[in-house]
Amino acid sequence: MKRSLFLLLFLVTTASYAQINLKGYVIGKPLESNKHSSTKISFGGQYGNLTAARNNEDVVYSLIFSPEKGGNPKLLSQAEIQKFIQSLNHYFKVKLTRKADGKDGTFNGKANDCIFIVNYTHKQFQTGLHYYIEMLIYNPKLGTL
Repeated sequence: MKRSLFLLLFLVTTASYAQINLKGYVIGKPLESNKHSSTKISFGGQYGNLTAARNNEDVVYSLIFSPEKGGNPKLLSQAEIQKFIQSLNHYFKVKLTRKADGKDGTFNGKANDCIFIVNYTHKQFQTGLHYYIEMLIYNPKLGTL
């Protein structure tokens, strides 16, 4: 009986403190001394710039990721965006819903008290549509954008 009560208490406390961790950048924790607030990472099949925003207590409250190529924003195909969204769903267990405004729009979702937003804007070429994306994950309880 005591063992099952302890296990239940452990599961409840660990679930309530679930955090968003992207390549060692953890929302809700101070930035580690060996990490910079901006770095290059690979995520969702894309390489780009990750920026961590911190509040007055030096706690990370948001992460912004933008795919880049050669220091410039990278254009993605529709298939690459789908793969990126699937990676978010898999990695963070977040269900994203799409809100479109013409050919531009956003994917929105919520998990672990954090809000996920992926903005995309289109560019028309002779070869078809390509998109710029930017991902934002933030916890409104820790800071404002």
